[in-house]
Amino acid sequence: MIRHPLKRHLLILFIFLFTATAVPAEDKAPVVTVGVFQLAPLVYIDDKGSPKGVFVDLIEAIAQEEGWTVAYAKGTWNEGLEKVRNGRIDLMTAVMHLPRRDAFLDFPKASVFNIWGQLYIHKDAKISGIFDMEGKTVGVLNGGANGENFIGLLGKLGIPCEVIPFDSQEATAEAISQKRVDAGVFTNIHGYNYQQSHPLKATQIVFDPSFLKYAVAEASNQQLVSTIDAYLSKWKSDQNSVYHRIIEKHLGRSESKKIPGWVWWLASAGAGTLGFTLVAAFILVVFNKKLKTDVMQATQDLKTHAQKLERMNEQLKVKNTELDEFTYFASHDLQEPLRKITAFSSLLQMDLGDDLSEDAQENLYFLTDAASRMQTLVNDLLTLSRSGRQALKNEMISINACIDEATRSLDLLIAETGTKIIRDDLPEIWGDKTTVTQLFQNLINNGIKFSKVNPIIEITAQQTDLGLVLGVRDNGIGIQEQYQEQIFAPFKRLHGRGEYSGTGIGLSICRKVVERHNGKIWVESELKKGSHFKFILSPKKAIEK
Repeated sequence: MIRHPLKRHLLILFIFLFTATAVPAEDKAPVVTVGVFQLAPLVYIDDKGSPKGVFVDLIEAIAQEEGWTVAYAKGTWNEGLEKVRNGRIDLMTAVMHLPRRDAFLDFPKASVFNIWGQLYIHKDAKISGIFDMEGKTVGVLNGGANGENFIGLLGKLGIPCEVIPFDSQEATAEAISQKRVDAGVFTNIHGYNYQQSHPLKATQIVFDPSFLKYAVAEASNQQLVSTIDAYLSKWKSDQNSVYHRIIEKHLGRSESKKIPGWVWWLASAGAGTLGFTLVAAFILVVFNKKLKTDVMQATQDLKTHAQKLERMNEQLKVKNTELDEFTYFASHDLQEPLRKITAFSSLLQMDLGDDLSEDAQENLYFLTDAASRMQTLVNDLLTLSRSGRQALKNEMISINACIDEATRSLDLLIAETGTKIIRDDLPEIWGDKTTVTQLFQNLINNGIKFSKVNPIIEITAQQTDLGLVLGVRDNGIGIQEQYQEQIFAPFKRLHGRGEYSGTGIGLSICRKVVERHNGKIWVESELKKGSHFKFILSPKKAIEK
């Protein structure tokens, strides 16, 4: 027994100091490293260098509950994605969940926020629709999904447009402000924020609604993913939770608030408008077909009456002009209700978030898919109409330059399918460069689409007694002989939409372009052995104006 008071006190002090410094290393709070970049108000770095935003506040709230320490890695979005992919950080913020990213990233089931892509332009610019982007320049985030989706949309519609990648969306906004590019692709959140500090304005070109989530490297940090998912799922279902308070703080509204009555009314109105649109398109097709049938019959009956035939031909020209104008204006006017259907479908998705029932998600998908297919049809009708209405510029053009421009517009499709393009040095001809480029683009796209494995596209040229015969040969599925004339008619499809995409207008546009060059187009094909589309363009200056 220790009797001396001083010795007893020294022993107590020694025991206290020993126990205070002997805490095991494994009890230290886990550190979670998180990638942050500039995407205010979802995630950003303020003027003092501090990480802020919805994603930051949420991970801090989870860390407080779990006893984690959060460390931040600042940089660009691309830098953060590469770091999480290589395991240099644990968690990346605000990553769009795309199927192709599942190969190297894992995501929680619960999303943090829903976004969509939108095209922004300088406030003085006059771009109002996607076809106004023809020949323009557009800035996109290097490696960003919205930019890739927009490039794919341009290629699908056959719109030649120069794409310029930037390392950040702020750089894109600066380029628009300085008029170094005509437009830029942003998320709706990004675009709205840059509108406040740059001379930008939003267009009605909206596309690809999607989910923003946290992400970790594939097959790593599964406990981190599960923990985040558990908190988000619990908090999003509780209107009074920290999740909704954070959303309200940064965005001024709740992400999962009840859908107001006016949205349901607009959704119903949108469905009615879609029905009207489909009926109108059907009437347009029937009217077009009937008119052509009547004209052919009238021409046959009047062969022996040259004077009357001349009168009928003049009437036919007027009717065709009226039909072209009707097609153009009807298709143009149908764009607006389709845009509203897409936009309000996105609002429904955004407002309901993960609370949508399976039936509601399926119904919303059918509505959006129908609107998307109808918009593709309307766009193709506009292209067909425009190919017959625009004045042609007659000049000596390089076929090589036309093919270069056509393949640039199809870069994404060519890369995805591994298509091989074969061609020799080709001569110059008289023609209109824009429409001849469109002709090659449609035929190359058609060849790739119907060649399921290792597409090979060969551009051919042969001098004959009739003149220079140009062609596009593919190694695709081929066309039976009885259908080789029908395929050039509008809306003529030999396969279901589930097998091959498209509206059946592409080859009609090709025929229109060739005929306006006083030429002819045909196909030589064998089933399962590929097709060779050949055409002759006038070698002289006598092009239809």
